[in-house]
Amino acid sequence: MEKMVVVVFDTLPQLYDGIEALKQLDKEGTISVHSGSVINKNSDGTTQLLKTKDEFPIGPVGGTAVGIIVGLLGGPFGVFVGATSGTILGVFRDIYRSGVSTKFVEEVSTALTPGKLALIADISEEWITPLDVKMEKLGGQIFRTRKLHVEIDQIKGDVAALNAEIAQLNEKLENAQAEQKARLQAKIEKLSKATRTDRKW
Repeated sequence: MEKMVVVVFDTLPQLYDGIEALKQLDKEGTISVHSGSVINKNSDGTTQLLKTKDEFPIGPVGGTAVGIIVGLLGGPFGVFVGATSGTILGVFRDIYRSGVSTKFVEEVSTALTPGKLALIADISEEWITPLDVKMEKLGGQIFRTRKLHVEIDQIKGDVAALNAEIAQLNEKLENAQAEQKARLQAKIEKLSKATRTDRKW
């Protein structure tokens, strides 16, 4: 069963030990590691990718589910507060593409406080005990979720956000000049198409 796992550590030695433990479990066939990355949370809330001794299992993550999670953890998850509708839509889209829920990202973001580090991995496992035992022994805090390509409540949230933006744009459209109306109408049509695309539950 494919899952997304994030293990939060307090120190760099713990993190490196966690990487070795993950590699050993993969080598034994207990789990299969598809991709991964390691990051640390800076004092200003941003994240920084860390280099490792080799590329397995921590390799290039650009465009992958792991890469998306890394991007989402690059700041406080409260991006919704004061964010533009376009930003909110982008966050929802990234969460959907990663295959995890907003709750999962929020839980990890809350635990990954400044100064801490995280091992992020896209894995397949049948039993959670082997990984849990190794990571907990090393002092890691484990977050795990099944990767879902369609999650009803998440899609409903996407559509609700899109519909709210459409309503705002329609209100602006009534008071806009001709040139502005054309731009707003095009945006409304684009968002309406997105709601039809996402409404698959």
